[in-house]
Amino acid sequence: MSAPDQVVCSLSCAPLRSEPDHRAEMSSQFLFGETATVLEASQAFWKVRADFDGYAGWIDARQFEEIHKAPVSQPLVIVDDFIGELPIGNELHRLPMGAIVPERWQPNFRGKLRRIAPRRVWRNCWTTRAAI
Repeated sequence: MSAPDQVVCSLSCAPLRSEPDHRAEMSSQFLFGETATVLEASQAFWKVRADFDGYAGWIDARQFEEIHKAPVSQPLVIVDDFIGELPIGNELHRLPMGAIVPERWQPNFRGKLRRIAPRRVWRNCWTTRAAI
């Protein structure tokens, strides 16, 4: 299975596992909008390194989308409520505190957002399956 170079979490949260198996220990998790570098592929799993904190582990490839454009440095906008709602296409995504909200979807977000220090981010470079 061919894997992309960079991916972004397209679910509210997704586990980062110690082995390429759904029963393996969850060592961390990704929140919506967090990105990772793909290190290797194994069947339905990709080994990744999280861009935010450097954690490495295995993710289910179906829970992530490929990134197509180069990164830019800009402030991140994150959910600053216990939970917020983001309608995308016909689906309503409930995002936990700390999830990254892409710039193009901020006008549709329902809840409190907070801008934090600039970081290297992947801007307007992916769509969820619901938006296709």
